[in-house]
Amino acid sequence: MHISAIYIHPIKSLLPISLSATALTALGFPHDRTFLLIRTPENKGLYIGDLPQLCLFSVAFSSDSQDAITVTYTGGGDKLTIPLTPPLGEAVEVDVRNSSCTGYGVSAAADEFFTTHLGFPTRLLFLGDSSRKVLGNVAPEQPAAGMPSNWLGYDVGRQQEYAITFVDCAPLLVTTSASLEEVGKRVGGEVDMRRFRPNVVLTPNEGEKVAAWEEDYWGEIEITGDNGTTKIVCTANCARCTSLNVDFATGGYVESEKQPLKSMAKDRRVDPGMKYSPVFGRYAFMLGEGPTTLKVGDHACVTKRNAERTEFCE
Repeated sequence: MHISAIYIHPIKSLLPISLSATALTALGFPHDRTFLLIRTPENKGLYIGDLPQLCLFSVAFSSDSQDAITVTYTGGGDKLTIPLTPPLGEAVEVDVRNSSCTGYGVSAAADEFFTTHLGFPTRLLFLGDSSRKVLGNVAPEQPAAGMPSNWLGYDVGRQQEYAITFVDCAPLLVTTSASLEEVGKRVGGEVDMRRFRPNVVLTPNEGEKVAAWEEDYWGEIEITGDNGTTKIVCTANCARCTSLNVDFATGGYVESEKQPLKSMAKDRRVDPGMKYSPVFGRYAFMLGEGPTTLKVGDHACVTKRNAERTEFCE
């Protein structure tokens, strides 16, 4: 396999930026989900599954220096440019998926831009030096000498203190083109991978066979490129919501017979902990602190998995 696409989402739930290469640290890719839109005065985070019109905002770097981003409202062409590291404004406590942190106001101009186009009072927050705790058992376990191994092959011990940005659950989300192709067959047409909001997309090499949903059982992946080998550990399945059904062209939802979520509801509710939600993709963490660099074209090989599955590393 190889990396076929890399994405970051500077503003959570808006359209992503596609990259050819980027740094990777324990916190994930730089600038991924470091901004969050909230509805005021409730200070409630905005998510594309609940508010599909968020897909009408595209995001791009403003210059080659990549020190600012420009948000374009595709419904009319209005633009907003903000620095990727803005001055910290008013501190606001926010809760994201039951894990709270502090966000900082960006600017009155940013708030006015989104309020105007969304039609209700909205603020844009920046993460700054804040971070969130990883909840539940999503984080990898820190190796402890002399402790027994779990089914992934890692020593059972206390958990390392991992941190995350405004992402839902983990620094990375890994998906495969093989699973996307299966969804496309089910809905009768091509499906945009951006609906699944991944960071890393893996694609089989020529002549290599990777089955749809194979990633459900992945434990550890080695990614090899010009800078050596990077290991990421996949710890949990990603349960899906109505964000998969968003129509990027209209800012609404696609028709019922073409909805990816509906197409997976019968046989992709495979995680007992999330039995009402179809699964697509795996949450992942980098092993080690880094930084390192990943790029499109890097070789990827699964090295640890459930013992019931066979290796396909070549």
